[in-house]
Amino acid sequence: MHSFLARVAELVDALVSKTSSFQGVPVRPRPRVHLRKLFYFWEAFSFFMYFTYAIKSSKRNYIYVGITNNPDRRLLQHNRGYNKSTKPYRPFFLFYMEQMDNRVDARRREKYFKTASGKRLLRFKLEEFLDKQ
Repeated sequence: MHSFLARVAELVDALVSKTSSFQGVPVRPRPRVHLRKLFYFWEAFSFFMYFTYAIKSSKRNYIYVGITNNPDRRLLQHNRGYNKSTKPYRPFFLFYMEQMDNRVDARRREKYFKTASGKRLLRFKLEEFLDKQ
């Protein structure tokens, strides 16, 4: 067991120092793996459902758009003031939510809602929501 750990430590040392060999086995530096690409690959195959949501402040004319995998918990966090950007605008109510298969698609939709045409759509959805109330 001790010799195995010694060999592993030697291999790690060879990889970190990027030396050319480890007991006769050539060691080539690995290409850099971008963590963002690895994260998106993992998230695309995750088993969670993600939601893009829009909440409106009851006191002021403020709409916040975000993503979450648990909408009830997230709305509670906004109303308790845990989010720095929404704390001054409390309390909130949820008026729009979309379900997505993965985080990448939910993030894409969130970015759309932050554009001018996305904001127009959200204002239209808000009017529909308030008319139903």
